Amino acid sequence: MKKNIAIVILAILSLVLVQFTGQLYQDTRAYKSEIASFYERQVKDTRRLVNRISSTNIEEATKTEDGKKLLDNYREQITVNKY
Repeated sequence: MKKNIAIVILAILSLVLVQFTGQLYQDTRAYKSEIASFYERQVKDTRRLVNRISSTNIEEATKTEDGKKLLDNYREQITVNKY
């Protein structure tokens, strides 16, 4: 009788463990997907910023006040997106 009760308890615990593990696996997959999309956005933002900076004529930008502000804006964006 005690053996049967122990087997039932172990069976219930295994089912609970399987359910918990499945949920944990799904959460992990969702988290990985979220991280991948965040990484993709960061890469795209960095590419856009590099393209804008490379298309800017630095010599002309340093001669005007607006150009200096533009370069300062680029500098801020680079330091903010370092991580």
